[in-house]
Amino acid sequence: MNSLHIPYPLYLQRLKQTRPIFMNNPTFFTWITLCCWFIFICCWFMLRNRTKENIQYRTNRQRWLAAIGYLLIFTALYLPLLTGTRLLPAWWPLLAAGTALCIAGIGLCIWSRLLLGANWSGGVAAKRNHELVIKGPYRVVRHPIYTGFLMALTGTSLVTGGTPAIVVTVICSLGLYLKIAREETLLNDLFPGAYAAYSQRTRKLIPFLL
Repeated sequence: MNSLHIPYPLYLQRLKQTRPIFMNNPTFFTWITLCCWFIFICCWFMLRNRTKENIQYRTNRQRWLAAIGYLLIFTALYLPLLTGTRLLPAWWPLLAAGTALCIAGIGLCIWSRLLLGANWSGGVAAKRNHELVIKGPYRVVRHPIYTGFLMALTGTSLVTGGTPAIVVTVICSLGLYLKIAREETLLNDLFPGAYAAYSQRTRKLIPFLL
């Protein structure tokens, strides 16, 4: 009842002050996304050699380019920590939504990677005794690791709010979409008929949409 007699701007200011301190602190949400990406990197590092033999090997140049690419992505994502500039407002619902999206995306990446198991490859390459995995998230989308990765990129971009983060998210989305086209050509060759049927009942990245 007392709040009805407080001037409206003052009421909003008091409401803001009564929120938990982390809600108005972008650094709190940023650290959560950093922890998510750290878990992602640790998982990929531990599983990197638990794969079947490649029929077509990646060159050292391709490996170095991939490493540089990841370095540029993470630098762009967290550049606002160094520059202190943001394009998006540090509005706590936006920060919370971005953090939740990052957590869900990293979780989807790891789940999908574990299900793919020894069939995973860092590049577009066939494995010996390659298997078509269609369980878990693969029942709905054909490339859930990419779906999760883009979710995590988008979520982190919402949290850090920098222009480079948004730009790199868009570039990664386009790059992965082109990579998917190459992967699907390979999988159609490896599993003639079976992959075409699988493609008919699933989407590439977004359930029921894309």
